[in-house]
This record gives sequence, structure tokens and C-alpha cells, in this order.
Amino acid sequence: MAEPAQPHTGTRPDPTAVYALGSSSGESDRLRRQAEELAADSAALLNRVAPRPGQSAIDLGCGPRGILDLLADRLSPGGRVVGLDADPAHTAMAAEFAAGCGLNGVEIMTADASHTGLPSGSFDLVHARTLLVNVPEPAEVVAEMGRLAKPGGWVAGLEPDVEQAWCYPPHPAFTRICEIFPVVFGRNEADVTIGRRVPELFRRVGLQVAGVEARVQMYPQATPAGRSGSTWCAARGHMCLPWGSPARRNLMSWTLPPAPPLMTPARSRCPACSFSSGRASRPLRPSRWPGDG
Repeated sequence: MAEPAQPHTGTRPDPTAVYALGSSSGESDRLRRQAEELAADSAALLNRVAPRPGQSAIDLGCGPRGILDLLADRLSPGGRVVGLDADPAHTAMAAEFAAGCGLNGVEIMTADASHTGLPSGSFDLVHARTLLVNVPEPAEVVAEMGRLAKPGGWVAGLEPDVEQAWCYPPHPAFTRICEIFPVVFGRNEADVTIGRRVPELFRRVGLQVAGVEARVQMYPQATPAGRSGSTWCAARGHMCLPWGSPARRNLMSWTLPPAPPLMTPARSRCPACSFSSGRASRPLRPSRWPGDG
């Protein structure tokens, strides 16, 4: 069940306030869709680090779902899965999701991913997906990930790098969204190219980088992911106004038109994401991912 949110104290910024995509019902819905869209990539990452039944894992920044079901499936029977998020609305949704799916051994807690308050060396696997891209101090989160991992345990992440994104056929709306997106993210000091930096961040906290893999995703326009630029404009367009950018009604006019019904959509968008994993101790650097033949 979800634990009550702890009151935010001290001089540190409220983690829910600095989250680059904000807090809204629309963002919660987007995160649910994202969990479906990235499920195959997350499963591939878990295949690489190969968690076993009876082990323990934490999903930092799990949002309303994260990979709780994927972890519970691999760690059962006898395993422990913790889902952690700073937004109490999301932890309530995650607890409801876990209960609705009948997931065993799953705990949900509300806390800051960079300062969880959990004991060091608690988990065989510490995981985060599209979390570092949304926070102003990703190095603090990575340091906490390394602290939470047991000696010899795994730290694994899947983060985007959207400096290069393509739409074919080209569309001026997509081009304009790509121009605005990093500026709005940068307002909260978030980095939309964090994917390439993850191995370096791992090394800086003493993790032995075991593998990195980059993938390019293609999303037809008719899919929710293919319309994510339009969804983002609807949810976050107001953030552009303080810089004298076009008014929100104009921003919304840049969204891509819907695909014709009963036709295979031709337009698609292609961002990139990357896997990174590291060991929490310092064994000899493996030459291959675990599980590779």
C-alpha cells in the first residue's frame, strides 16, 4: 500500500515542483501510456541484468505504474519490489495498480528519489526509467541509486536522448515543437540529452559500467506516442508564455493533424533512448552483458 507523503522540509526544492513535466491528470495518463510503449524496452533491459526470484528491486520515480509488474513477475516467488515516487497522487495510483494486478511482494512509498531515507545496500537491483531526464540534479539521484544497491548488485536505467528527433514526412509543427521542447525542459535545468551522459554519471559514483545500448524508436502518428508532441503542448504550453513565446492558442495550432481514418499513417517520429547498467561493486569489467551467449 502507498505510504503517506512526508512533509517537505529544509532548503531543498520540492521534488514534485522541479519535475519538468509537471503534475496533472494529463501527465499521469501520459505516464500510463508510456509504461505500455516502453514495456518491451524495459523487458529487454531486465533481460540484460537478469534479476532472479527471491531478490529485491526498487523502481525509482515509478509514477502511476513504472515497471512494477515486470519486476514482480521476475522476482516472484519470494521477491521484494518497492515502487517509489515523490508525487503522492502517483504513489496512490501505483498502489491501486499493484493491487488491481494482484502483484505479490510489492510496496509503494512516497519519497524523493535523491534522498529516499532507505538503508544503504538494500536492493539487488536499483532501476530508474525516464527519471534522470526530468530532474535538475541527476547526479544526486544516481548517487542514491548506487548507495541503495547491494555490493555486486545492479543499477540500471533507461533514459532518452532527444537532441535528434525526426518526423517523416517533415512537418513544421514537429520542427517547432522540437525547438521549444528543450527550452521548456531547460527552465527546470533538466537535460533532454541525458541518455548519453548516464554512463559517465554511473562512473562518477563508483559504479562499474557493465553495458550501454542505444535504441531508436519509431512511432506512427496514429499511436499515442506519435501524438506525444501534441499532448505535451496541451499540458505544458503555458510554460512558454513568460519568455514572450506565442500565446498558447498559437502553440496549440502547431500540433500535428490527425491521420486519415482507415489508412496506414505515413508520418512517424523517431527519438532515441539508451540502456545503461552498472555494478555496485568493482569486479572485473565484463566484456558482455549477462545472459549473452
